[in-house]
Amino acid sequence: MRIEKNYSLKNYNTFNVEARAEVVAFIESVADVFEAKKQFHNLNKHFVLGGGSNTLFKDNFEGLIFKNEMKGIKITDSNQDYAWIECSGGEEWQHLVDFTISNNLAGIENLSLIPGTVGASPIQNIGAYGTELKDCLDFTDAVDITTGEYRRFSNKDCQFGYRDSVFKHELKDKYFITGVTVKLSKNKKYNTEYADIKRKLQELEVTELSGKLMSDIVSEIRRTKFPDPSVLGNCGSFFKNSIIDVAFFNKLKLSFPDIPGYSDCDGLVKIPTGWLIEKAGWKGRRSGDAGVYEKHALILVNYGTATGKEIYCLSENIVHDVEDKFGIHLEKEANIV
Repeated sequence: MRIEKNYSLKNYNTFNVEARAEVVAFIESVADVFEAKKQFHNLNKHFVLGGGSNTLFKDNFEGLIFKNEMKGIKITDSNQDYAWIECSGGEEWQHLVDFTISNNLAGIENLSLIPGTVGASPIQNIGAYGTELKDCLDFTDAVDITTGEYRRFSNKDCQFGYRDSVFKHELKDKYFITGVTVKLSKNKKYNTEYADIKRKLQELEVTELSGKLMSDIVSEIRRTKFPDPSVLGNCGSFFKNSIIDVAFFNKLKLSFPDIPGYSDCDGLVKIPTGWLIEKAGWKGRRSGDAGVYEKHALILVNYGTATGKEIYCLSENIVHDVEDKFGIHLEKEANIV
């Protein structure tokens, strides 16, 4: 286990903002988690860091950061229809996607090119293009940071919701996720219902699908919508899409006839938050080096030297303005530290 003190986190967050951590422990085994906590028990705060792709550091971190460096991917079981893949939490998410495609397994190809580590995926219940992690996750393995006790969480235990899980609520910052096990199909069943995917398949005149082709299509779509963090600092979608009841949506339609909305089975309506932000006039605006991406209003960006505090202030201004104009309070998808 490597320990660093007063350590720069600029290379460990995709916003590329400068922040320093009092202590960083680079975790390579389950035993390292408890050992690091024991060694630095005097520090009041701790935070688990994966790839930093969904994290905004507002300021320096006074406490202990656990940096997940646990590696390994393997098939642990299979039958005629499915295979189970166990992946350590420190692996990049795309490494797991590539592994499943190379083994002709279907289920997470629509989650291609999502930045970050596997350990962060169940916390966020990552999702894209009609697929969410909850659709295929079998188990989440984790260690209680305080006691060092191992626990295996079933899919149900994780209490998944839209970009949500138990790890963002009552178990927030209590567990270090060591890995996940996903159950994937050996049958070539792919989710092509998302409009952008359908359009691309028609353009290419595809007659036979494969996991590799689906992954390539999704990756190409993402590249047109999301800026490369190595070029323009960002964490992808900064805000969640907004969910309201039908009565409120119908009321909004009277003032904003063009407002889009998608009904779900619970009688609620999901509104694209990007539309709200763009309608409020924020798309493409910037304050210093903190700005709203010109191609996608859900994405906040660092044009160079923006601080975490400046990006956070921009996000708060957007939240207040959208609430004033539409009566909808935006919920941040990014993890503010």
